[in-house]
Amino acid sequence: MVTHGLNRHFLGISCALALVLAAGCGKDAPHTNPLDPLSGAPEVGSVAGAVVRLAAPQTPVAGAEVTLAARDAVGGMRPRFVGNADNQGRFHFQGVPAGAYALRVQAPGFAEAADSVEVRLGRTAETVLALSGLPAAELTDLRTYHARHSWTETDTYMLHGTAEVTDGDGLGDVALVWLEVPEIGLLDTLAAVPGAPGRYTIALSNADMPAGSSISDLVGRRLVVKARDRSGQIGATPPAMVRRIIYEAPRLLNPIGFSETTNNYPLMRWERITPPFASTLTLRLVYEPDLNTQIVKLVKENIPAGTTTFAVTQSLEPGTYVWTVTVVDEFGNESRSTEARFRVL
Repeated sequence: MVTHGLNRHFLGISCALALVLAAGCGKDAPHTNPLDPLSGAPEVGSVAGAVVRLAAPQTPVAGAEVTLAARDAVGGMRPRFVGNADNQGRFHFQGVPAGAYALRVQAPGFAEAADSVEVRLGRTAETVLALSGLPAAELTDLRTYHARHSWTETDTYMLHGTAEVTDGDGLGDVALVWLEVPEIGLLDTLAAVPGAPGRYTIALSNADMPAGSSISDLVGRRLVVKARDRSGQIGATPPAMVRRIIYEAPRLLNPIGFSETTNNYPLMRWERITPPFASTLTLRLVYEPDLNTQIVKLVKENIPAGTTTFAVTQSLEPGTYVWTVTVVDEFGNESRSTEARFRVL
């Protein structure tokens, strides 16, 4: 009798427990936590950040291209998300699968910047990328100069160059500007022009050239001007070329040799010169009231090639004058005559 009573008792408990379990399985508890593996939510997060200039005050770089890449099955980096920073330099990638990513930012005029981010489930990885503005250079003037002299048989040969330099971080970030002619090993710096921000010049003579070379060796050589900023970024001009050196120069005929004249409107004469290229002549007349002073009285440019005379139309006061005639080609290369002096009584 006792045995049968215990059996009936355990049978009742078992049935009650079965009913409870059945009721619990009939309606599962809600899985609203994204960290719950049974929640069904995708395993994603997001990446947000800003792109700014490296230099103070770190203003936004609008339109910068931002690429988020992940490592693929063979170990390479494959872009997963690509976008552009807005007007405030901000970007935001949503729905990014959890994992490690490489972030790369590019913008015209700036050096590329990179960062790495770890995207976690349901979180936003934030970063700020600072871009260094690239220096840029433009060669605006490149010409040779040849001059004969009355006081020496050695002619002067020069190379003159001018470059305009910019930098995305401001001109204060420019550390050095230099000229290179790799074929002959020429390397020399350009100097900033006072009062002309961003303008740099260079003037080279034969004495500045590498050993065993001269200005003449620059003709036909490729030449570049480079600029480096304080972060080490370098910008360069497209290769340029020295077109020619003009070796011919006009020979002055009259007035010369400290000759004296009472004519306040002298007629200047020189030998005809006809270079085998397009050119013009420039006449320059300078007044010398004393040995240490020169006052430019006249500069007449674009005199047709082949011309041999020029009549001064302004009255010259008594004193000593020096004049020259220069051949100028279409590239601005020049070849100047010997100086000649005369006196107006």
